[in-house]
Amino acid sequence: MKERLTVSADMCGYDAVLTAYNHLDAAIQPLLPLVRKMYLLSSNAFSCVARAGRDGDIFGVLAQDIQSLGDAISACICDIQSPLDKSLVILANLVRDSSLEIEYTMVDEQAVSANLINEHHQLVDLLRQLALSLSPVGRLIQQGEHLAVFSSVEAANSNAQSASFEAVASRLKMLVVDLKITSKQRNSLLHDLTELLEQQQLVLSAAVQAA
Repeated sequence: MKERLTVSADMCGYDAVLTAYNHLDAAIQPLLPLVRKMYLLSSNAFSCVARAGRDGDIFGVLAQDIQSLGDAISACICDIQSPLDKSLVILANLVRDSSLEIEYTMVDEQAVSANLINEHHQLVDLLRQLALSLSPVGRLIQQGEHLAVFSSVEAANSNAQSASFEAVASRLKMLVVDLKITSKQRNSLLHDLTELLEQQQLVLSAAVQAA
């Protein structure tokens, strides 16, 4: 005997979760140009060091630290991309599957329900991976803030190329502020996504039980 299993998009709302993920993806994208700017800044700093000679030795260490900061942010981006891409694929499947209205046998119905629940759990796990991959950014912001202060102090104490060093310090401060602003936005989106998925877990369970 066949029964009808209906898990409507309105009930399961994964389209809303997909929209939220797209917003998170858009909030992550500014990290890419920020890393490029960080590398360009470190290159400019190394040029200033070369022109300053011995007076630029200490600032040379700072230039290396700026480059290392860019490397660390770049590593975060690499760690983020895989769980983000996998999440978007699973969500596309969930949006499709949760809008099905097909007649199934009882065995088929159980398989479809199990698949929806399994995909949801995968999504929750991937969101945890995303949050974990983004977690170093807070520490990197603090590191960047300290580095910007130290750079400004060293620029003021430099006898040669002080104006150039101060320009590097000022630019670093601006990049760190940009990183901080986008980080707050991403953290807010992650929080909203966590709540959305928790709500969807309840809705999905109720919809499957009622089917």
